[in-house]
Order: sequence, then C-alpha cells, then structure tokens
Amino acid sequence: MRDRKITLFSFKATLFFYDLTNTYFEGNCLKNTLAKRGKSKQKRSDCPLVTQSEPKTLKEILNELYSQKEELFKEHIPTIVMDRGIATKENIELLRSQHYPYIAIERRPAEKDFPDEFQSVRDTFEKISPDNKQAVYIKKILFDEGCRVLCCSEGREYKERAISTLQENRFLEALTSLQKSVAKRNILLPEKVALRIGRLKERYPTVSRLYDITMDVAELNKMI
Repeated sequence: MRDRKITLFSFKATLFFYDLTNTYFEGNCLKNTLAKRGKSKQKRSDCPLVTQSEPKTLKEILNELYSQKEELFKEHIPTIVMDRGIATKENIELLRSQHYPYIAIERRPAEKDFPDEFQSVRDTFEKISPDNKQAVYIKKILFDEGCRVLCCSEGREYKERAISTLQENRFLEALTSLQKSVAKRNILLPEKVALRIGRLKERYPTVSRLYDITMDVAELNKMI
C-alpha cells in the first residue's frame, strides 16, 4: 500500500514517526506464550497482553530501513520522530552514528535547565496560534550537537494550574481535617499526629513543599 501511494501521489519519505503500543486479548490465552499480565497502555491491565521493551526495538527497525535504502533514501535520509519512551541515550547515539536527523522528547525534565527563558515566554518566544485553539510558544536553543526547542502551551499551562489548585485545595482540606481531629481530642499522641502529617506530605509532595507545617508537642502533651 505504501508503494502504491508513493507511485500515485509522489510522496517523499521525509519523516518517520516511530512509536509502539501493546496488544491485549480478551481471554485467558493459555496457549499463547507471548501473552502475559502487565501494564496496558489501553488501561486493560485485566487482560493478557503482548508487549516489548520499546527502546531495544529501534536498532532492528533501522536495520530494516537500511535494507530498503535504495528505495527509501533515494533523495535524502528521513527524520526520525520518536517519543521519550524510545529516546534513550543509547538510541540517540545510534541515530547520530548513522547520521539520521531526529526529533525526540527528552526523557528528563529539561525545562528546569531554562528557568529564565520560561519566565519570559510571552516576550521572547515565537507565538503559534492554531485555529480555535490556545496559543503555543516556542523557542529554539542552539548547542554544539544540535538544538533544543522549548515549548510552552497555554492549554497545558491552564490544565496544570487547575490540577495544582485542586491538589492544593485537597491538601489544605486534609490538613484542616487533621487540626479539627486534634481539637476534638480524637487524635492527640504526637507520634500519631506526626504520622498523619507525613502521610499528607507523601500524598501531596509538590504542594506540601510550599508550606511549613509545625506540631506543638508541648501543647499536645497538655491535652492528653
């Protein structure tokens, strides 16, 4: 089918999008040695599925592309586009060694390396405004081995802000509930109060860093 489309529409292989998923089966699959229980991308962890280690598949696929090189790369080598699940250090080095252009999402939170840039997004980034959608801002940062494209989406920003607000409200509600329990003498032992506070910090790690929570042990002991 690909060959037919290329013939009919003169398509050029300029971008190769590389992504993998898993396949699940609604049944026991007792005779299928490949099907096992695991984490399903389709949220069907109740079913046996077939999956594989995504990063290890890239080399095999590149070898397959090379076997078709005379057909696929007549004019130029296409750009490989992949997500962070495949963009390991080893795979990036593999692409560079074989001179493939590539676009990948970094596996680590690289935005933390550019705090100043993200502070002035609307002044120093290029604004892209898709039709009927919230704006996206981008900025290219050049370095010796290529470039990074910083991206800030208004839609993503609003979503994350809403999530943060929701998490903060839940954290404060839980903290207020703990204070009421102490005031009603339902929980007074300092070690139990400290345990409850610790659990709240574990449940809301990002929000709890914004607050200083103190426990007056002497006051608790007076109430016991």
